[in-house]
Amino acid sequence: MQEFAATHVGLIVGAVFALIIGLIVLGVAGVLRANRRRSDTIREWAFRSGYNFTPGPMPAQQLAPIDRFEVKGETVEASARNVASASRVTLFDFDHATRHQSGTFNNRTQYQRRTASCALFKLEEPLPRFTFSAMSTFDQNSLAGKMMAAVINIADRSSGIIPIADRPGFLLHTDEDADRVRSLFREPHFFDDKCGWNVLSTGSWMLLSCNPVAPENYDTFRNQAQTIYDHFRHSSS
Repeated sequence: MQEFAATHVGLIVGAVFALIIGLIVLGVAGVLRANRRRSDTIREWAFRSGYNFTPGPMPAQQLAPIDRFEVKGETVEASARNVASASRVTLFDFDHATRHQSGTFNNRTQYQRRTASCALFKLEEPLPRFTFSAMSTFDQNSLAGKMMAAVINIADRSSGIIPIADRPGFLLHTDEDADRVRSLFREPHFFDDKCGWNVLSTGSWMLLSCNPVAPENYDTFRNQAQTIYDHFRHSSS
């Protein structure tokens, strides 16, 4: 057996590399098929629901001129796929990739790529710029809630972090009109059943995002995004 291995080491190594390459090709092909099925299903949903559809990918900044969509600094990709658009809302898959270099001579590079399901709304009236994440509904008296509240209290208040009473797992930040932003969250329990949602308000745009939504749940995704938008629209009036 040892003689066989020594004699055929080249063939064995070649077979291992061929197997690895074959597995990579199968994995890539599987991802491409899954993406194609997702695109086809969302296309059907969009046409059935009265939306225009663009498969993409396309630069996300073509949808709205907001910073999150710009390719600059550490951001190396900001693209939109499966874009379903109507008069005041656009639903899409958002691919965002960053490249971070570290080390004494920037000799270490770390790439991170995330995909989110997004709903982009054109606001009737501009709101102050803010970001909000409904991370958890831990009670402020629970251990996890106390730990999260402590982190928020330690943070420099000049950084723009706004604590939300009874909901230390809700993170709110602004660098504009803090009082007005705080007034938009008079009813924080509205988000108790919406953990995982993120909100970005900037100028005349509101971007809502969450983990990728399965196409068969797109009606729920659309309706919940509309509910969140309506909530802020009414809260600002």
